[in-house]
Amino acid sequence: MGKTLLRAAVIAAAVVWATRAEAVPSYVRQTGFSCNQCHVSWAPAPDFTMTGMKFRMNAYRDPFTADKIEAGQEGAINGKRLVLGLQNAWTWHYRSSLLQQSLSPSDPAQPVPAVSSISTNQFSSVGMDYAGPIGEHFGIWTEYYVDAAGAVGNVRGDFTNAEYTVAFATNPGGPGNIFGIVWTNQEVPNDMGFSPIRSGAPSHWFANLPRSGRIMPNSRLAAYVFLADRFAFNVGVIAGEDNTDYKKLSWGGLAGVAIKNTDDFTLWFSVPWKAGQDLMPLVSSKVFVNSAPARYDFVDAVTGVSAFRAANAPYGSANMGDGLRVEPELRLIMADRGPHSLFAAASYIYEKDTYDDGSSAINAGWGVTARWLWERTLGMNVTVSQLSKFEFTDRFGVAHPAPQAINWSFGPFYRVAMNAALELSVNRTQALVLDREFRTGYAWNLSWHFLF
Repeated sequence: MGKTLLRAAVIAAAVVWATRAEAVPSYVRQTGFSCNQCHVSWAPAPDFTMTGMKFRMNAYRDPFTADKIEAGQEGAINGKRLVLGLQNAWTWHYRSSLLQQSLSPSDPAQPVPAVSSISTNQFSSVGMDYAGPIGEHFGIWTEYYVDAAGAVGNVRGDFTNAEYTVAFATNPGGPGNIFGIVWTNQEVPNDMGFSPIRSGAPSHWFANLPRSGRIMPNSRLAAYVFLADRFAFNVGVIAGEDNTDYKKLSWGGLAGVAIKNTDDFTLWFSVPWKAGQDLMPLVSSKVFVNSAPARYDFVDAVTGVSAFRAANAPYGSANMGDGLRVEPELRLIMADRGPHSLFAAASYIYEKDTYDDGSSAINAGWGVTARWLWERTLGMNVTVSQLSKFEFTDRFGVAHPAPQAINWSFGPFYRVAMNAALELSVNRTQALVLDREFRTGYAWNLSWHFLF
């Protein structure tokens, strides 16, 4: 069991680390803004200033400073032609793990497992992003990967497409107002810039990320408005988190207010949510099995759940009754206060499922994360979180808790340039097991990122 838990912890960490990067130099080439205009930092996952959030909501466009291209008569000999190379729209992101090591969580009734050997991986992954405006109102974000491990992407072999978003946006009444429509496979908070960096609360927004293997097929269509540079609203339909067939539906959205709304001082209160009958069960996850045809298998995300089912098998999306996910969040950005910049977020997550055999599950907890930088160069990420309640109630009405200790992670980093960083991450790892608390483990990783 120790080796299985170790592999699961390492793969899960690799999936999140490898797929959550959306600060790309192609936007710098398109807009003329520096990376620091839209982010305090992108290491290891990007945050957003107010400018960055509006750029996202405007369908990856800056419509009020965009270049206007004059076109002449077709076939005429003049200098009024536009020639665009791939270097403008494409961004490449190289990731390398210089050194890494881990100790898996373990059953306290068993001996402590051995610490893994220190290892290195020069070719963790190569990410390729095509991103930017399409005409006056549309924009696109898509992220491809080349990776040997198959930890990210869809089901097309080693060259995989992990993220896809097409958005329409317009500005009725001026740049302070935005109306948008988005078609995406990404999580609800992502539409308006409240993701990928989060508070660290033990939520299930990234439900399309399986325990191992490629990202599951999923689709979401949403509409959003941003009013007076202050009020944000979003609502959309989810065609399942592990399918695209609309046989059952779920809904998701967000409501928020920017109490402070400038780049140097941004303060948001927001409430993302999703609810319905086609969500990934809290007690289950999926593993990628085969790409031809695409197939995933359900597995227990919480050890011991299957033993309480009549079928003695993991719950799947077809077993969902009703599901709810809601997470009030407060987030703050203070940029360039002298040499100091700060990002912070705090939230409380509440999630509940009911299943077709009368059983149910509750997941609740809190998280606080902070990112400090000196001269936008030297930085530190710190996260503290607590799964305050995970309880599975079986079909006979008996409650089974899955207790956990407080979780933490920290990571100093050095931004060699706006688009390159050396990062150290150290974090506690845990296992969810019914009716007992496992020993905690740990993992650390010294990594290198370069984007161009």
